Amino acid sequence: MRRVAVGGPPEVDGGHGGPEVHTFQIADRTQATPTVLGVEEGIAMKLSRALCLAAVMVAAAGLSADAAQWSFHFTYSGCPGGNLQVWGTVDCQRTDLLFEGYAVNCQTYSGSVPGDPINDIIFDFWWDATCGNNDHIKFALPGWNGDTEQWELGELPPWIDAHVDGSIDFPGLGDPTGTIQEVYIIVNPAVWILDPRPFQSTYTIVNGTCPELPGYLIGTTPIVFNPNAPPGGNPFSTTPLNGQLSLDSELALATGQQVPSVSEWGLIVVTVLLLVAGTIIFAKRRQVQTS
Repeated sequence: MRRVAVGGPPEVDGGHGGPEVHTFQIADRTQATPTVLGVEEGIAMKLSRALCLAAVMVAAAGLSADAAQWSFHFTYSGCPGGNLQVWGTVDCQRTDLLFEGYAVNCQTYSGSVPGDPINDIIFDFWWDATCGNNDHIKFALPGWNGDTEQWELGELPPWIDAHVDGSIDFPGLGDPTGTIQEVYIIVNPAVWILDPRPFQSTYTIVNGTCPELPGYLIGTTPIVFNPNAPPGGNPFSTTPLNGQLSLDSELALATGQQVPSVSEWGLIVVTVLLLVAGTIIFAKRRQVQTS
């Protein structure tokens, strides 16, 4: 503030000859401006923080799922383990090696189930034992396409996320005697999940099937997928196995966990609201400076 005198000259030596002096205060704009700006800017900053917080909450509100998972657990007590390969395949043709290593008895190995263009998955296991047994078990989802009049194999991850509650287990089979050294299995998980059976120590296979194994087709030659098979038939074929097999492993398909993720739309919302907040602050500053 500045004090300004109005009237004649001030009194001299205590005299009373001059006019009465009146003083009044004039606001110093250069000092008042920061005070007013601070209030307005504080409001704008609080508003911007609130907007940014809301934007971050919106951006993080969506949930995305981790990839669906496979797992393999070799359980046969008479064998220390064996070599395991897990492949992502396209119409039963191996294309992507997902895992390769020695699978130790009673240890679980797992990984992600790939999606398009991969539409099925196969486990190749070579026993580390004198029996020389080799197991090959595949999971696939066949479906008839009425438009193309052909069989197609669906993606596993969307089906797992939509139909599996946590995880679903499947028995793996082999012949520890070595009588049947090559065992090929195709499993339709959409059939097995409708009637999953308790695991047994042994299974009797007749013409490639077993009542305790719904959705399974078991043979002694590699599984072949025929998209041109009749609509009422089976698009998979093999040389049907007849004999007894033992439970040698446990396999599972599991859903991925839901985790927070920032979506592209969420990032756009954050950016827009930050620009709005910056515009408010700039406008308030200009308003105070010109007033």
